Amino acid sequence: LFDKLGRIVPIETAQNPGGRSPISQQPSRVIDGEIARKGSKWLDANFAKRRSSTLVLSFRGGIGTRAVAEYDMVTADDNPARDPTEWSVYLRNMSEFSGPNGIPPWQLVDE
Repeated sequence: LFDKLGRIVPIETAQNPGGRSPISQQPSRVIDGEIARKGSKWLDANFAKRRSSTLVLSFRGGIGTRAVAEYDMVTADDNPARDPTEWSVYLRNMSEFSGPNGIPPWQLVDE
């Protein structure tokens, strides 16, 4: 994820709710900054039967998702059938407390 000046937007955590990952391919591998190292990848083993997966990224220091201007997606080279063919990007600004129970709704920003 990059801001409008091309700088990397720091991410605090990556989670895969409802997913199942081998210990060496946890969601945190998405944000480890490694793209050349072969072992640096995330896998949701539940994707094969559900045909979808969710990745939730939390930003450091309260940086709003408005700071994200672009993103890159890199896929592994070991199993093309697991490469995403479509995706949607949503944001939820937790500093905006609106919606049911004080939790702001997700907003679609890219698909």
